[in-house]
Amino acid sequence: MVKIGLFKRKKRQEIRADTAQSAETSILTFFGITGELTREAALSIPTVSACIGKIGETISQLPVKLYRKDEEQVTEIFDDPRIKLLNGSTGDTLSTVDMWKAAVEDYYLGRGAWIFVNSSGLSVKSLHYVDSRDVSILSNTDPIFKAFRVQINAQNYYDFQFIKLLRRTRDGYTNIPLQEEASSVLSAAWNALKLENMMNSNGGCKPGFLKAKNRLSDAAISAIKEGYQKVYDNEQKRDKIIVLNDGVDFEAISSTAAELQMNENKKTNSIEICKLFGFPHTVIDGGATEDDNKKFTAAVIALLNQIETELDNILLLEEEKEQGYYWAFDTKELTRGSLLERMQAYEIAKRNNILQVDEIRREEDYEPLGFNYITLGLADVLLDPTTMDVFTPNTGQTKNLMTGEERARGDNWTKGDKGLFTGSKGSGGGSSGSGGGKSGKKVDKSQDSGIIKAEDVSALGENSLRIKGFPNKQKLNNHWQNGRTHADEYEADGITTKEQYEQRGVELAESAADGVNILGYKTKEGYICRYDVKRNDYVKADVNKGLRTLFKPTDGIDYFNLWKSKEGVEE
Repeated sequence: MVKIGLFKRKKRQEIRADTAQSAETSILTFFGITGELTREAALSIPTVSACIGKIGETISQLPVKLYRKDEEQVTEIFDDPRIKLLNGSTGDTLSTVDMWKAAVEDYYLGRGAWIFVNSSGLSVKSLHYVDSRDVSILSNTDPIFKAFRVQINAQNYYDFQFIKLLRRTRDGYTNIPLQEEASSVLSAAWNALKLENMMNSNGGCKPGFLKAKNRLSDAAISAIKEGYQKVYDNEQKRDKIIVLNDGVDFEAISSTAAELQMNENKKTNSIEICKLFGFPHTVIDGGATEDDNKKFTAAVIALLNQIETELDNILLLEEEKEQGYYWAFDTKELTRGSLLERMQAYEIAKRNNILQVDEIRREEDYEPLGFNYITLGLADVLLDPTTMDVFTPNTGQTKNLMTGEERARGDNWTKGDKGLFTGSKGSGGGSSGSGGGKSGKKVDKSQDSGIIKAEDVSALGENSLRIKGFPNKQKLNNHWQNGRTHADEYEADGITTKEQYEQRGVELAESAADGVNILGYKTKEGYICRYDVKRNDYVKADVNKGLRTLFKPTDGIDYFNLWKSKEGVEE
């Protein structure tokens, strides 16, 4: 008897914990609306579905681009095959549009987004999206040195084989979905939706109980039950009437939808749900202000930054990371604003010589005009930066700023580091091309400052006394211990200090490539690359700026051959 009593008291406590003291919750219990909120239930809430759809559609429309940044400029890469995989054909049955939409949904409501990277050697062949419900994790129990494997269909995979998008993760493999983090908010919206649906299906009839002065017979009770079944059954189109015997009264136990203020509650729930996604409900419901749209943009960019970080970690080789490669979404369409705002910004940029006419036309997807002039001032004085011709339309006069000696040498003029026009001697006077843009040209000061030209660097021979160490101590520290731990790689070689590590890089970079023990090549930029076959050491160096990297590639000679084929070898 004692055990039964305790069990009953515990059961009652659980019911009280799940049942709020309100008319709305009491009727939920009557209709049997209980249980944990599932992913499907959360997605059936209109505001949740609309928010996820809005974010997914926005991200799927943005192209992903590959850039390379060095100390002087940022260059966009166009010919990498991975760009196509992220901007159209993934090699899977899903396109990139479907892939990013599925990733956003799994990020907010599932176990996170998981994209399998199908690679062969050092090249990526295809990207395959995996439903998070098919992903299992096998992890260790060490809270510091965390490690895990991904299991799909009883097949184990490494973590670096997946592009992961995880929400509020603490270990790198678990995802906290919205219905778990904000269960009370989403459950309130879901229960209100179910309540409204149940009340509509019952024709708006209130549930309640009967009060009888006298005890009813079994036949009377059966007749009443049959009558109530007809009243509450929405499939019964006729005879929705029940006649109560004398002495039997009906008393409702819940309020109507209007009395429960369900419409007001739905609006409140919608506002609270949108807060979970980080932007106002007006973005979904309409009437969004400029500030509201900026908040939505900020929420999307925060998610884009997370994706970009993961793309850098998984889709870039260590050599590419050290050379300044990075992935980035083109958010121009997301942040470009209205037509009037863009035109006003372009006007300011053109007036201050930040952008040229053809650069502005490219931004707006118009055909360039081939207009190469920069306005110098007075509204009528034009400069051609290619030939250094100054043309004054008012007088019809043209004057060249170069001296006769400079023109005879064929000097080329381009922009220096501070925006001033600087001449490079004997370079032949190339063309800047139409429309401007980020130019890949650099000022050649070799005859003035002792800088070694790229053509003077030996591709396979010795470059003794030409290679310096790393450009500064910070870069040395980054390669030795702050970034990838190259220090651990060279411990077996007896190299225990960063100074020894730097000296090893200098010696290898200066050595000649014999084609057997030491392999080598030179890039078009004039960088020296050497690979020590026996010691598995790969080095890249600039004779003017010093070492760029030194490490032991995981794929050994295959890594060297890949980059030799990609970087445009000059033998």
